[in-house]
Amino acid sequence: MFIGDVIMAHDTGSIEIGARLRELRIKSGKTQEEVGKLIGKSDAMIGHYERGYKMPNPEILKKFAEIFSVSVGRILGSEDDDAYDIFEDELPKELKDLKIGYIRAAKKAQDLKLSPEDLEKLIEIAENMKKR
Repeated sequence: MFIGDVIMAHDTGSIEIGARLRELRIKSGKTQEEVGKLIGKSDAMIGHYERGYKMPNPEILKKFAEIFSVSVGRILGSEDDDAYDIFEDELPKELKDLKIGYIRAAKKAQDLKLSPEDLEKLIEIAENMKKR
């Protein structure tokens, strides 16, 4: 149920989401206070989210996802693969404005050891698919 800017937590799902939020916050090197300032909430509210006492509403979840450079699905647990979680401090300055999906795709291409020629072929295929 919605109350203000939180969904009141009533199940273990909110505890699991809270644990993921805490894990992502710690991995990012941020404090509860820093995260709170970034999303406009107190550090106490961040603690409530992390312990599963309160469930952030969809808008707050989007803010968490942006701060931690992950998808909302990752926070909700529908995407398990955290191998492509990328934290802002790992990015060169010129890449920080790119959409995280592009960065994940580039990281995956790098992990697959795709050559620049292979990437050009994939882009060409995508362009042809888009024309259809």
